[in-house]
Amino acid sequence: MVIIYAINTYKDLCIEIDIANMNISRFKNEKKSLEGLLKPPGELKAQIYSDMPHGSMDFTTLERVIPRINKIDVRLEREEMILKGMLEQKELMNIKLRSLTGLQYKTVKLRDVDGLSYIQIAQRLNISEITVKRTMAKVKKARKEKK
Repeated sequence: MVIIYAINTYKDLCIEIDIANMNISRFKNEKKSLEGLLKPPGELKAQIYSDMPHGSMDFTTLERVIPRINKIDVRLEREEMILKGMLEQKELMNIKLRSLTGLQYKTVKLRDVDGLSYIQIAQRLNISEITVKRTMAKVKKARKEKK
């Protein structure tokens, strides 16, 4: 299992998952474009189109393209492993959230998932701030007892 650090809330985890998905997509596109540069077997060069306005061609050797593809493969594998760990963590968080009921669920969701303050939670749920604090204290106490 991949250890994930610096992720404090559910919302942060969801953002990190989106970033990992974007990175994976970018790596796959980059790999696909590099693979497209390769010519059929027997030729010792690969074409690279420069950023010139008229799209001039530049030739590079396969010895330079293949290591770049291999580096992308390593990065892609690592990013997919990290994503898998984050998805497992998200599922664990979902299981813990579903174990709560009623006011506890709403309070914890607004605090941990949406990142609202106690005052904002109280206003949103139409309850007092003290009730929110007590509910959160009960949840924290129950978490400690389960450990």
